[in-house]
Amino acid sequence: MTSGYLFAILGLSSFSVLGLLSKFSETKACRPGPTTALMYVWPTVLVSAFAAFFQDAGFRVPLTIPYVAVPFGACGALASLTFLASLRYGKISSSWLIINLSALLPAVLSVVIYKERVGARKGFAVLLAIVALGLVYKDRQLEQAQRKGSEESGSKQASAI
Repeated sequence: MTSGYLFAILGLSSFSVLGLLSKFSETKACRPGPTTALMYVWPTVLVSAFAAFFQDAGFRVPLTIPYVAVPFGACGALASLTFLASLRYGKISSSWLIINLSALLPAVLSVVIYKERVGARKGFAVLLAIVALGLVYKDRQLEQAQRKGSEESGSKQASAI
């Protein structure tokens, strides 16, 4: 197995654990703001330590980095805050699926902006992702309709008593 696959599996596993920890924090009534703040403090400390001690070039920050890092961090913080807040209103299975399907937008934009080539298999994968988003949306509609129907039947039974 090449190191690229090892890194991909490690990244996938880490993102998976993030999803589980996010739901755990919601079940413990942790507020999204402090949770997100700590979720970004620790990676900053750990990555900075790694870069300072294990990188050959040391920890030198190019002057252009704020132009990328600040919007990157702002988008990450907004995504984390909204995801953690959304867990109060829905299931982690659908919320996490939507988060993972959010990779679809950068993939499509990289084709449009950077003119990356898309083969038949990758095109089919993008199509499946779009279908999956539609199915998640449809499933959510059905759940809401069932919940509304059960609430109405419960209130009718209560009023009949």
